[in-house]
Amino acid sequence: MNLSIGTPPVLTFSVLADTGSNLIWAQCAPCTECFQRPTPPFQPGSSSTFSKLPCSSSFCQFPMTNPYGTCNATGCVYFYPYGTGYTTGYLATETLEVGDASFSSVVFGCSSENGAGNSSSGIVGLGRSPLSLILQLGISRFSYCLRSDMAAGASPILFGSLAELTDGNVQSTPLLTNPAAPSSSYYYLNLTGITVGPAKLSVTSGTILDSGTTLTYLVEDGYATVKQAFLSQMANLTAVNGTSFGLDLCFQTTGDGGEVPVPTLALRFRGGAEYVVRRRSYFGVVAVDSQGDVVVECLLVLLSSTNLSISIIGNVTQMDMHVLHYLDGGTFSFAPADCAKV
Repeated sequence: MNLSIGTPPVLTFSVLADTGSNLIWAQCAPCTECFQRPTPPFQPGSSSTFSKLPCSSSFCQFPMTNPYGTCNATGCVYFYPYGTGYTTGYLATETLEVGDASFSSVVFGCSSENGAGNSSSGIVGLGRSPLSLILQLGISRFSYCLRSDMAAGASPILFGSLAELTDGNVQSTPLLTNPAAPSSSYYYLNLTGITVGPAKLSVTSGTILDSGTTLTYLVEDGYATVKQAFLSQMANLTAVNGTSFGLDLCFQTTGDGGEVPVPTLALRFRGGAEYVVRRRSYFGVVAVDSQGDVVVECLLVLLSSTNLSISIIGNVTQMDMHVLHYLDGGTFSFAPADCAKV
């Protein structure tokens, strides 16, 4: 999504919209360790509405805001970890613009150091914590449509009354909280099964939606069942180890340049909703030969971390779908879409 920050707008840049986290942050100058991006770091001194957040602010007290931080002369200093990286800096308030809408006094992280992760210029947390953009602005619904063709431009994100699915193929499932962690800010769904080709598999798992995670991860029993279904239904191809590609289940193709036939993949949720995943969102090319012909394709689904007992639906699986989070209504809805027309 595109975001403008400051008054007058000092910087307009592309950020990652992340339903799996809560902090809003942007790279700020001076920056000791920033990612090299086309857009330079935000210059707080160039904005008339920038203000450091005092340590007395309630936002500085949240454990999830400041789990490893302190209050000092810099202000409310935070260290915010992600699964594959971190960002650190201090909290401030500023005017943000998303599309034609302007929002004042939004709490965000002015980041001076970033490590590993997605190398983004910033992240907008859309989780269910008071620190997220959604709860700060009192937004009860939002939708987005992630483009599979990222060169075509930023993926659209809509808030409030603009967030609406009008396609006739809309399906919905309850948006839940985790009974084992009722204060968790994740968006939970109840996965009741997975269909691979003609096989309806009994795969049940608590599942979170995370647009900040790239791939989809399944709990151990579910992943083993899905993997075996693909192996059985693609027995005519040679399976290869995908470790060198950062994946697991891969297949050697014919090298004739065409896509090999693969079983369809659908996720089934409570209430009967069936999320049919587009082929390129669960099966991808990872190697081509010198003539440019495809020689290895892999399943873009992996085993969930051993310390997690939950499945994660990442952003690749969500591509080319218009998805709606309706917090007040307690539903997650989706429909196939051409994101350029959303």
